[in-house]
Amino acid sequence: MKTKWKIFRVINIIEISLISSLIGFVLYVTPLPMNDFNDFLVLSFFLSLPLVTFLNGFQNLQLVRIESDGFGMSVRNKLFFWCITGLFFVVVVLFLVGFIAALLDITKPSPYKNQDITPGIISILLAGAIIILNGSYILVLQISLFVQIRRNEKTKTLSTVEEIGNNFDKG
Repeated sequence: MKTKWKIFRVINIIEISLISSLIGFVLYVTPLPMNDFNDFLVLSFFLSLPLVTFLNGFQNLQLVRIESDGFGMSVRNKLFFWCITGLFFVVVVLFLVGFIAALLDITKPSPYKNQDITPGIISILLAGAIIILNGSYILVLQISLFVQIRRNEKTKTLSTVEEIGNNFDKG
């Protein structure tokens, strides 16, 4: 296995761990009263983001295994791959929008809020930046990995067809 894919595996594990820690911390620290259906929708949306990230990370680990073993992908797996990749892209964009909104809110002066930037705010912004950078890196390598698997499948199929043709000519 190439070093690039080893790093890709480690980055996926870091992303899964970071998302798990961040969501666990927020759920532990913040009480979430469920007073009405809107609260349930917000909680469901909030919890669907790490779920998509988990699925994407585990899918990427599976793709690295497929690439290193030289196996092909079924149509069902390809469809699942593109669905999860699209959802993960949406999650990364949502994190980016949220990060920019939080950054603009912190830097906007207001007479009603405390102007101090606390270590907690800095650590949340740093975690958000790491998640966005990791997510972007994962997306780029994920698509590259899928293209490489597809290319390997095509090469293997062409060599099989050529071998059958050579055996047919000899026989």
